[in-house]
Amino acid sequence: MFGIVTAGISLIGSACAAVSTICSTLGTGLVSAGKVIINAIQVGLPIAEKVFRAVDLVAKAWGIFTEDHKEEDLYDLGMRAEQASMNGMKSDNFDSYQEYIDHLRADIELKPNLSLSDEDKLKYGALGTAVAIKGISDKYQVEIPDSFWLSGVNMNFQPEQFKPLLDAFESEKVVPKLEDFNKGKLPFSEHEKIYDVLESYLGESMTAQEVEQFFVDAKKNSA
Repeated sequence: MFGIVTAGISLIGSACAAVSTICSTLGTGLVSAGKVIINAIQVGLPIAEKVFRAVDLVAKAWGIFTEDHKEEDLYDLGMRAEQASMNGMKSDNFDSYQEYIDHLRADIELKPNLSLSDEDKLKYGALGTAVAIKGISDKYQVEIPDSFWLSGVNMNFQPEQFKPLLDAFESEKVVPKLEDFNKGKLPFSEHEKIYDVLESYLGESMTAQEVEQFFVDAKKNSA
């Protein structure tokens, strides 16, 4: 989808370094989101593609992106965030990430018809995704750890499953700490709450045996 799977190793390294540097100037919350995207890219570009796609679909569902938006709009959002930071404007200056995103689109001007290299596409796609992650977090009444997205992909959830999965966690008022869940770092009661939400969600389309195998595979993939 985002045309990054063929990027070379050298491009990946330089793009990740650029994302880290720029995210440190965008605002406090975007540092953490940026690290998650960098981790996804370093794991492998196919994994990063799934994270980008999952965020894209959930952002569309919440109206952060329009239904007919193109991948260039994600690059555009990343470029606008970078330009805003150069102007001294951070996400911390706004009451919500939605206000920040609205400001980027309405008040930040870019040079027309910019031609982006593969490295630029990866960099700005990552930045746009990081901004969208924080925008999505504003929409839910439960905390969404930034690590949720990469952990969900590592568990082999498909991009189209992320929105209903988040809705299920919100409905049960359970924080989706998938990373700590998979690593066995949660207290028993919290672990069981997450397990119950996942089991109920998966059970809508899987047999009990398939659900059990899903958890076995997810733990292996997240190790």
